[in-house]
Amino acid sequence: MIIPCLILIMVIVMISVTVILRCDKKTEVFTVSKGLYLLKIVTILLRKYKIKTWLDAGTLLGVIRDGALIKHDTDVDIATYYDNREKLSKIANNAKLLKTVNLECWRNEENMVSFNIIGDPGTYLDVYLMKWQPKLELIKFMKYTYNVPKNPKSYLKILYGKWKIPKKGKHADPNVHIKGRGVKN
Repeated sequence: MIIPCLILIMVIVMISVTVILRCDKKTEVFTVSKGLYLLKIVTILLRKYKIKTWLDAGTLLGVIRDGALIKHDTDVDIATYYDNREKLSKIANNAKLLKTVNLECWRNEENMVSFNIIGDPGTYLDVYLMKWQPKLELIKFMKYTYNVPKNPKSYLKILYGKWKIPKKGKHADPNVHIKGRGVKN
């Protein structure tokens, strides 16, 4: 009796692991084209509500270094001033509004709000709420104008060190990225 129960438990565990792995693979489907869509739509939406944003972290790195989103990245990163927290949260909580542009909010936290394409949790955009306010300049990217921190190459050097050399899995320094330490305006 014990052996059939153990076999049944092992089968259930194997099926569960298979389902979990399949779900994880489903959520890792970030594509550059979907990322570009999110970047444009979210930027337009936030501009409509007078929330100034700028390209940040890996998205800024890809745009400045490669002239494109990083192919192996997992998301799109933009930032705004922390003072916009309340307005951004209202937008994030307005499912009816988001649905009109094929978006949904899946994370609404104190320092970050994340949007994804409806039904596609693998492609998302993070809006970081920064407690520091960099000076900004405009750049043209994919026929659209975006804000970036003034002198983006210096900012990237502070964020990543040797930013011109692609390194898979390298993340921005959170002391700079979130807190603005070491950034000169």
